[in-house]
Amino acid sequence: LNTQQMELIRSLPSLRRFIEQQSPSKQCALLKNGAEFKTCISQLLDELRAYHSQLWTGLCCLHRIVQNLPKQPLGTQMLDVYTHTLRSSVTESKAYEEVVRCLSVLARDDLIQRLTFCSDSLEDITAVDSSRAALQEEIKNLSSCTSAGQF
Repeated sequence: LNTQQMELIRSLPSLRRFIEQQSPSKQCALLKNGAEFKTCISQLLDELRAYHSQLWTGLCCLHRIVQNLPKQPLGTQMLDVYTHTLRSSVTESKAYEEVVRCLSVLARDDLIQRLTFCSDSLEDITAVDSSRAALQEEIKNLSSCTSAGQF
């Protein structure tokens, strides 16, 4: 980044808010030290990429679980689910309440199939190994409850 590009980035409102939240010494370093600024920007971009990757993975799973539900409360396409999350917290929306209601009356085998489909889609993503393992454990528990008639 050259000096002009750094100044352009520094003028962004979101970055201004970030800098204002830092300690006075860190603020000074970010505003006057180009190397410090570049390191900080690089770190923030890495964090943003990681967050976006996790968000996208979660949205893909949600889409796989809710697709083909009656009335398609979150829509039929991945873009619809993404749009819902951009508008507000998806878990606090009426559409999400409808999803939960639909999933609660779903046949156990269908629910297990949807969760397995979601788990399989996470197979190649190492960043979510623990989430995939927890999901597989829940599928296993749900399957054993189903076969034992304990659900």
